[in-house]
Amino acid sequence: MENEEKWDWKTVANGYGELRITSWKLFVEFIQEEMLDFDAYVWRGQRHDQWELESNLDRLIKKAKIARTKRWDFRQSHLEQFKYAVRGRRGINPPKLNDENEWWALGQHHGLSTPLLDWSMSPFVAAYFAFINEGKPQSHYRAIYAIHKPSVEDRVKELVDIKEKDKRQEDEDISLGKSKPRGHLKYIGTINF
Repeated sequence: MENEEKWDWKTVANGYGELRITSWKLFVEFIQEEMLDFDAYVWRGQRHDQWELESNLDRLIKKAKIARTKRWDFRQSHLEQFKYAVRGRRGINPPKLNDENEWWALGQHHGLSTPLLDWSMSPFVAAYFAFINEGKPQSHYRAIYAIHKPSVEDRVKELVDIKEKDKRQEDEDISLGKSKPRGHLKYIGTINF
């Protein structure tokens, strides 16, 4: 009963809840008493409790009112412009960036709007980022998110297993003639001009 008086836990949905803590002291107590395995979590702090978990690139796209059909092109153009802008500015013999994620990470380090969200292994680092900036918009509450890594990994594995099972079933149905391949062009013949 004692903990219920310290913090008010509400289950929002399956596997997701909300906890309101009214002081730094209670936050530290909660971490120490209830989150003993807090290293099994990743943490994110935001200065506004009503903000969605979305990247600054997604917010930019929303603010610019870019149509859904144009978003992929916008993202690619945005990244290409960054690549062009940093040419010759990465020092002598900069390391080669092999994939798009490395470019996004570099861009995020230099203030580029990216599709990445920063997470921390520490609840205290997340709290720092939730409280460090008093910019606008401002809300009465700050938000500190915790995601349980093993639960996410288990769920991803379940989803991958389901996808693989569905693919095997689809391949079997195709081989038995029960269905036709999806998304493939059927060869009809040649056309001579």
